[in-house]
Amino acid sequence: MKSRSRAWGGTLLPIIGSLLFAQRPSATELFIRDVTVIDCAGHGMQANRSLLISDRRIAAIGPAAQMKAPEAAEIIDGRGKYLIPSLWNMHVHLGSYSDGKRALADFLAQGVTGVRDMGSPLDDILRLRRETKDGTLIGPRMIVAGPLSQGPLPFQMPVFISVKDVPGAETTVDMLHQRGVDFIKIQDAIPHDIYVAVATQARLEHIPFVGHIPPTVLPEEASDLGQHSIERCLLTFARASTGKSER
Repeated sequence: MKSRSRAWGGTLLPIIGSLLFAQRPSATELFIRDVTVIDCAGHGMQANRSLLISDRRIAAIGPAAQMKAPEAAEIIDGRGKYLIPSLWNMHVHLGSYSDGKRALADFLAQGVTGVRDMGSPLDDILRLRRETKDGTLIGPRMIVAGPLSQGPLPFQMPVFISVKDVPGAETTVDMLHQRGVDFIKIQDAIPHDIYVAVATQARLEHIPFVGHIPPTVLPEEASDLGQHSIERCLLTFARASTGKSER
């Protein structure tokens, strides 16, 4: 069986992810020939390298003159181009299904093969995650929070869940967990007791919680309660030199 060869436009081959998503399911081996590798490990640019991907894993990489493509491999000519590891965007809001569908295609074209959605309507984001996972949509790997858990709100928006009290916090975390989100996202306009209730329920259900830190919560407390990441915080602290406070 003859190998298949195709050109790839542009100067950047942002895989080692995006080409794996783009290749056909029947292609088990992909050979990138004579490319400049940037491995982000401090080695600098490594010119005239070839790389073999087999079963969606890097199987071999070395000087182009010493590597030969397997007979059945799909070949990409990398001359004049650069190969980098795939990228993650760790804070996105994809929004509605239609908006997210367009954004995911753009992310993949830019070499972003993983996204962390930090707040979008629940049904839309779960559908996007499901369809990218099963191949209905071509897009990055997704981990998602669903709507943000917020304090009592005088309005309704699909990107927020208005949590009015401690029992509501427990119910909200349980509902999101049962729907299959990867983590719980907290907003900053949330009373202290509701924040603690969300954190406690997330710990009981063994699901990470992340997000903002409300002004009523110190970073030490957030850490002690198990908040996995701080996306934004608003703190007041004393300046030892002047006695003034800063925000």
